[in-house]
Amino acid sequence: MLTMLFARSDAHLVRRVLGGHQNEFEMLVRRYLPAVLATTKSILRNPTDAEDVAQESFIAAYQKLDSLKAPEKFPGWLLTIARHNALNWQRKNKHEVPLSDTALESIPAVHPEPARREMHEMLHHTLQEVDQEIRELLLLHYYAGYSLREISGMYAISRVAAAKRLQRAREALGAKLVKQIPEMAGSADIRKKSKKIAAAAFAAGVVWKVKPAHGMIMGFLLGAGKLAGAGGVVLTMAATAFFTAPTLFDWSPSFPENNKTTDEAQQDSTAADVPPATDVQGQEESVDQHPETLYSLSNVLVTPLDQAVGGAQVKAERITWKATELPPDHTDIYTAQSDANGAFTLENMPPGVYSVTATTRVFGGAHDFQIQENGDVRGPRNVKMYPMIRSYGLLVDSSGEAVPGAVIYPVSHELFSGEEFDHVTVCGVRARSDSKGRFMFAGIIPGAWKLYIVAPRHQPFYTDYVPCYGLRSTVVIETPGVLRGYTVDTEGNPIAGISGMVYTGMQARSYGDEGSNYRVSNSFTSDAAGAFEIASLPPDEYFFKLKDSALILASPNQKAEIRPGKSSDIELQLTRGGSVSGRVLNATTGEGIAEIELHLYSNNAHPPMSKEAVTNASGNYLFMGLPGGSYQLNLLSNDQFPMAYRDTVNITVKQGETVTDQDISLVPPMLVKGVVVDTEDHPVARAKVDGLNEHGTTASWATMITKEDGSFTLAFPEGGEISLLAKNDSSRSETVTVTLSAETPEVETVLILSVAASAGIEGIVRDINGKPVYNADVGAYPIHRDGRLTPSDSNYGHTSPKGTFSITGLLPGKYTVTATLQTGRHLGTIDVDVANNQITRDVLIQEMPEGNLTIEGTLYYPNGLPCPVAALGLDNSQLVPCGALGRFAFTRLGPGTHTIYALSPGYSPLAVSGIAAGTQNLKLVLQKFAVLTGIVTNAQTGKPVTDFSVQYAMLASPPFDTGGIESGQAGFADPNGQFRMERIPVTGIQVIIQATGFAPWQTTLKELISGEGNHVDAALSPAAGITGVVFDASGKALPKVRVNAPSSNTVTDANGAFSLDNLPAGEEIKMAFSCPGYASTSVYAVAGSGATITVTLVVGGTLRIHAVKDGQPLNSFSALVKHVEPEIAQVAGEHYFATRGGEIVAQNVYPGEVEITTSIIDENTPRPALPVGKALAIVEEGQETVVVVEELPIEQQEAHFPENTMEQ
Repeated sequence: MLTMLFARSDAHLVRRVLGGHQNEFEMLVRRYLPAVLATTKSILRNPTDAEDVAQESFIAAYQKLDSLKAPEKFPGWLLTIARHNALNWQRKNKHEVPLSDTALESIPAVHPEPARREMHEMLHHTLQEVDQEIRELLLLHYYAGYSLREISGMYAISRVAAAKRLQRAREALGAKLVKQIPEMAGSADIRKKSKKIAAAAFAAGVVWKVKPAHGMIMGFLLGAGKLAGAGGVVLTMAATAFFTAPTLFDWSPSFPENNKTTDEAQQDSTAADVPPATDVQGQEESVDQHPETLYSLSNVLVTPLDQAVGGAQVKAERITWKATELPPDHTDIYTAQSDANGAFTLENMPPGVYSVTATTRVFGGAHDFQIQENGDVRGPRNVKMYPMIRSYGLLVDSSGEAVPGAVIYPVSHELFSGEEFDHVTVCGVRARSDSKGRFMFAGIIPGAWKLYIVAPRHQPFYTDYVPCYGLRSTVVIETPGVLRGYTVDTEGNPIAGISGMVYTGMQARSYGDEGSNYRVSNSFTSDAAGAFEIASLPPDEYFFKLKDSALILASPNQKAEIRPGKSSDIELQLTRGGSVSGRVLNATTGEGIAEIELHLYSNNAHPPMSKEAVTNASGNYLFMGLPGGSYQLNLLSNDQFPMAYRDTVNITVKQGETVTDQDISLVPPMLVKGVVVDTEDHPVARAKVDGLNEHGTTASWATMITKEDGSFTLAFPEGGEISLLAKNDSSRSETVTVTLSAETPEVETVLILSVAASAGIEGIVRDINGKPVYNADVGAYPIHRDGRLTPSDSNYGHTSPKGTFSITGLLPGKYTVTATLQTGRHLGTIDVDVANNQITRDVLIQEMPEGNLTIEGTLYYPNGLPCPVAALGLDNSQLVPCGALGRFAFTRLGPGTHTIYALSPGYSPLAVSGIAAGTQNLKLVLQKFAVLTGIVTNAQTGKPVTDFSVQYAMLASPPFDTGGIESGQAGFADPNGQFRMERIPVTGIQVIIQATGFAPWQTTLKELISGEGNHVDAALSPAAGITGVVFDASGKALPKVRVNAPSSNTVTDANGAFSLDNLPAGEEIKMAFSCPGYASTSVYAVAGSGATITVTLVVGGTLRIHAVKDGQPLNSFSALVKHVEPEIAQVAGEHYFATRGGEIVAQNVYPGEVEITTSIIDENTPRPALPVGKALAIVEEGQETVVVVEELPIEQQEAHFPENTMEQ
């Protein structure tokens, strides 16, 4: 299978985790652990503290994941959590050890030159003197090794903005370094080069811990560069390991003449004083008098199914040029060959960034690797290999003349996107046009690609999708155009000083926020006459976005069309946007709280809006430039008020309206105080204490490192039973439970480190055919006696090429061990008992078949030819590739019907349901994408709605990453209310259309046809509202009741009142009400009726459900609870529960008679669980009822469950 298809973006992984695949959160941990460590070390500096806080940050991110409204912003959101946690820890603990005292004690010395030792010491002392923001950025880039592209994603800024910040950071650090070197302090020229001095210092001293000697450092800095006369100092590092250009590969079956074997490279490096200079700064000369230390790079080649690829030719090319530059004629090449296990080693390589490519006759693969100055290698766990073809092209200018000497990079496939795929985006491909403009990709994944072209005498630019299926495609370098515009108010008066940007539909890969060496500059600022101009824009349609302004575009979807060599004029009419302001207050003292981060989000504003703000010293915050809509205001936690992000404020903003006094009061938390001691009652410093409250209205977690006297304080937002556990490197405590309540808001306890944490699990993972599985993720999850996780860590490991794994550092107890491929395919689960201080060995995780049935078939293109390049998935489990003739097979299936998904480059995802196990010679035919058209009108007047947005999402979600085509959104400004969207999946979609002043309109298209012929007429109803009050049975108003309705939700205020907006006028709306301690209730009302409705919530009862099969209690089962009386069922709804601990505790169930249907959970079986038992029970208000559900005989199961399925 081609799961490149299917490399996983952050957003995809977040959605998978929220969808129940919790083990995939580890992929996010592996991806961003260096960034989180760099962030925490920039604040705490003591490595042990930083590592503890990093771990706590990932725990917090996992628990808060459902509050992340924009999954693609996960990196920045994660670093914000890490930053807050580190600052909170720093405020709590004032005894941290400086970085220079401990941070580098365990790092081996690799450069014995005294000057490098001295530079290292000075560098780390100086890092402590610069601002935290500067230190964080420098550590992200130089310590963690992240590129500008990756850093820009973490900070949600453009590459250019990231580059500017890094430049300013280097200048600030360099300025402080200069002050510490007397020989340099008087040189104005060197001061001007402070950023280069900082870069040289990092390159020279990043791994050292020694004492400074200014004279020798001066000598080293001068030795790292060359005095260029009296005009200044040119400093360039020959081994720049921190280059930020994109991957630039050569792909060829035979390597260039200047290729070196590793032996030749060793001879060259021995004979020469220094490797070839890498002039990444654009200087005229670069001389390094210090030979670089050489290292090796080892990795493994695997297919998308994680099978080893032996006998492949591996080439590493050292990258020394920018994306906007033509590659040099000669580059450093290192070669090797993979062995039978897919392993290879490239030797004698200096530090730097490398493009590693691997080829066989059929497969190819590539990835960037970075060898850091200390020899550490940053890169993937393996290099994926995919089927490749040759493809040809012709490059001409707008007059039809050939463009020779250009370099062409495939940078974005039509189906695949996301950070991981973009990193491998060119798949080792780089082509150069010859004298007649001809070029060839010797190995490329078939499909349509956007190309990035660097040509002599032309500005670098991006194409639209170009077919790369083996036939020749003509690519035209079009002459850029000019955009001239004016910013005016609604009466046509000019507005000066408006800053903004233009962007296209391919913004993420080309025309970014502010431009960079990848992208075309696109920012503008209007002058005194309101005029602005952007030159050299590639022909395309451009939309507009304003920056940091209280004004908004009167027409959000206004666009300008740039034609080749032409000038385009546009007038941007601006109007005042809405604003929201208020204070965040301490509910006890009434004082404002500083540094609380707020997130304002709206999915029904037009266009959808997301903004962030931080309270000032007085607790004030302000959001401005808001389009009209319903907004949710969320708060993130801080040290004094943990879990504040759970509090949500719902605000309606009308066009141009100022909403003030949106004050938020935060209640101080409840506290658990205590001390950690050893078995001899001695206080234990620097032990980690975790506390988990699972019995409040929302689960919450707190963690802390004990002080020198062993003391700790954990804060929780509400009461409940708190499970506590303490640990250090060698031992852990037993789990201790304490209770917090309104009557006891503070408790004290003692935790004793009495259990050695040296137990572990070893075993092997085998696939459905009994073969060892390489590179599977294996997790050991501790099980509480009632099925809940304990606060102790879940531990992880990965299988070796022989399928073996080892997980250590466990407490004694029972664990669930789960094996999963990176593709998401679940291999198996087993429960393991772990004894104290022992290793449990020979654990077998075997992928189990459901039966002996098979589905076999062939996948065809629409023209009747077999499709050899596709991924196919069965339900949400099996993933298989197509054979060379389009053949596929799903094996070892049990009886029943299945859904088969298929995805091939250039075609719509395919979903075919109702395929019976045992089907042979199945014929599946791919389809081209659909085109969706429509007309949007006002439902009351029938007139066109001229400015609106259209969103779609696939109804069926394939078991692999579709690269983002499963959903999409576009804005339209059309005088007739018409729209047209291409590349729509034919498998069925949900469509949502939104416009200012109207309620969202939505419809479901269960099936579309390829091409034209898919049309919707959307009549949008003016937005209306519903108001009401919520009481309990005694008539007491209930605050903080959550009210949810389609496209709108809110929370009742202190008087129990609520208001829902953005609902379709005149329609009956279903609203769901939920509040801790009360049964969830549904109520219906007509939007816009003007009446205030009254809702009464009742206290629910508790069900304790047990299931029995063959006379034995079940440990893992699920239960569906429905009310028998139709009137109550309409109000109470139905609820689904599951457990792995032998008992389901269903709280706050609406009183009345209920029907309980149980099903067995088998995690080795991917199909839905089958119902096996049914029982009736009476739920009484405030009472607890125990129900034992017996397994029904087979004949009764068939009578009760004729479809043999269970609605979930």
